[in-house]
This record gives sequence, structure tokens and C-alpha cells, in this order.
Amino acid sequence: MERAREDVRRDRGAASIDRVALADVEEYGVTRLPDELAAEPATPRPGSGERRPLPIPSVRDRIVQAAVKPVLEPISEADTLDCSFGLGPDG
Repeated sequence: MERAREDVRRDRGAASIDRVALADVEEYGVTRLPDELAAEPATPRPGSGERRPLPIPSVRDRIVQAAVKPVLEPISEADTLDCSFGLGPDG
């Protein structure tokens, strides 16, 4: 989780629509995020109208995504065929 937090910090982890900044998440504690996010129900994105906010993930979501990526990516890559262009990190 610390490495993931550093990745988000390096990418200048700006606040999303929830207005929670990286500093807020760091103060709260990044190690608490995975269990809390898993416990939250999935809710549909707002969108009753012509325009809706960009689906930019929140800082806490980006930290968890960065933590999970090095675990899941090799599994996915192992099952990807050589002829499957554009589907992996090199594509």
C-alpha cells in the first residue's frame, strides 16, 4: 500500500469529484482502504441528464488500483496470446 501511495503521489494524485486530496487519505491511513472499499456497496455513477462528471477515480481508489495492478497484471499477461496486440502494458 505504501508503494501504491507513492505511485499516486508521483502522479500528483489530485482530488477527484469527492474533493478528498491525497494528503487527506494519507492522514486517514492508506492501509485502511482495501477493507473499507471492499465493504462499500457498488453504486451507479450519477448521470440523469445530458452531462455528467468525468469518471475520474478518487485518490483512495487510485491507491488501491495501484496496489492491485502488480499482482493482477502478471496473471493477465500470462494468459494473453502473442497475437493479442494492444491488450497488455506494452500495447
